[in-house]
Amino acid sequence: MNAITVKDILFILIVTCILGACSQVIRYKNPDVPDYAVGILKTDKPERVRIFTVDGVKATGKLRDESVREFPDTVRLLPGYHEIVPCLLNAKGVRYGEKLNFYVQEENTYVLNHKIKWDKTLKFWVECNGVDITTED
Repeated sequence: MNAITVKDILFILIVTCILGACSQVIRYKNPDVPDYAVGILKTDKPERVRIFTVDGVKATGKLRDESVREFPDTVRLLPGYHEIVPCLLNAKGVRYGEKLNFYVQEENTYVLNHKIKWDKTLKFWVECNGVDITTED
């Protein structure tokens, strides 16, 4: 039986550090401004519907950034146009939706809704005060 040497341990540590440094991903961070200066996007079913990306940047989870199941169910957005990619968590894994574009105004709350149609297709849209505000590209 081969024994693990100090040289083997150092090699493993160096490879781990290199791989860790190469895997850094830019993450979406909530704006650091008061709530009255942003719009808030929430999901209709926080236990299943999450926000995968915001403006092309991976959304940050609550506990572990690396875990798919930890994508946020609520994000704060500065006023202006935004693009999100929603996802639905289920027993088989994650189903990603199409990109959604919408305009955010400060002090408004937005709801990311979803529907699974009879043919198993998944539809997402964003509402504000019960009105679909999702826009085309």
